[in-house]
Amino acid sequence: MSEKRASQRKGGGTSVALADARDALDVENFEPTGDIEETDNGRQIVISRELPQAPQVVWGYLADAARISRWFGHCHTMDNPSHMTMVSEDIESSYDVTIAESMPPHYLHLDVNDHQGHDLKLRFYLAEENGQTYLEFHHSVEGVEDQLGLIAPKWELILDRLEIALDGGNINDVRLANYSSQIEHYSGAATLR
Repeated sequence: MSEKRASQRKGGGTSVALADARDALDVENFEPTGDIEETDNGRQIVISRELPQAPQVVWGYLADAARISRWFGHCHTMDNPSHMTMVSEDIESSYDVTIAESMPPHYLHLDVNDHQGHDLKLRFYLAEENGQTYLEFHHSVEGVEDQLGLIAPKWELILDRLEIALDGGNINDVRLANYSSQIEHYSGAATLR
């Protein structure tokens, strides 16, 4: 179970604006940090991050539209704070987001429409360890199996930008092109059953 794995995770460290934007954009430093895994919720892209901030701080960057805008792109709430529209020109993506379930600051389940005919299920699991956060991101692969080589590197970028924003760095120090080496990893993982 994801929460159990997250709470059992050991280690930690500081990211220092994502290790100075992965040592000045050396492609070898952009190795995948996730994989395709079987979970209680079916097959998922699972990507993890160890963040030096407390879960309450990280939570604010996941659930508050103004703070989401610092790392994702444009984000604004609709008439209800649990409904948001998120747009990132860098990754050419636009999403209508509904908070389906929320247990601050440990679990966030989002229902997302990507405007390309996909209804996505995204989950964030946060566990505290020594004042830091172990974050696990899950993205259901149902209906998008043939696109994982494109989708998963985008989420790696987005989570790296979250980490950079939490550190107060410049999110534009990393771009989607830096993640092209991950396409093969995730495309190959998608074919494993």
